[in-house]
Amino acid sequence: MPKNAKLDRLRQFGVLNPRPEPVRAPRFQNSPFFDPNDLVQVKAAPRPPGRHQQGRGSRLVWFVAADVLPG
Repeated sequence: MPKNAKLDRLRQFGVLNPRPEPVRAPRFQNSPFFDPNDLVQVKAAPRPPGRHQQGRGSRLVWFVAADVLPG
């Protein structure tokens, strides 16, 4: 999928990350899968231990993505 088409699709489903620039995790750099523009991926990506506490809402992102995004 061309980059512009993907951005349009993310915007359409309301999951376009408004601030992709601060995303610095290595998995988001030059990856054919991980995309800092995809808010679902950014929110669901594991954080380094001790920096952020994993709460109950972290799993919710995966369920929302499964319901919203075409599969």
